[in-house]
Amino acid sequence: MTASAYAEIGITTNFSFLRGGSDPRAYVHQASILGIAAIGIADHNTLAGVVRAYKELDNDKVLHKPKLLIGARIVFIDGTPDIFVYPRDRAAYGGSASFSPGASAATTSRGSRRASVVSPSLISSRFRKASFWS
Repeated sequence: MTASAYAEIGITTNFSFLRGGSDPRAYVHQASILGIAAIGIADHNTLAGVVRAYKELDNDKVLHKPKLLIGARIVFIDGTPDIFVYPRDRAAYGGSASFSPGASAATTSRGSRRASVVSPSLISSRFRKASFWS
């Protein structure tokens, strides 16, 4: 099967608490079956899903190896619209990997807790000199 020029980005895995449904390994297999050229996993304020996806690329059952784009969906505490970040160098990856210590859990109006949310000042301080795909 030839790879299509299509890339699925913004994929949310089961590492996005109460948001994503499928295991990242399943996305790798499905992309292989469909011949998708690239997939971009972007869990909420974490890079956790990409580790299992990368490991799955070594599985012999994955015949077509899609390019894996490492990313995160940044969810802000102040209601700022979510953004996707896909780091393309070591500095940007290091900043993306460090959301958890600076993130905090927030309580919604119904009293339930949302998984880690980020303030805009945290983003600007961590990524001032980082390089991302535009």
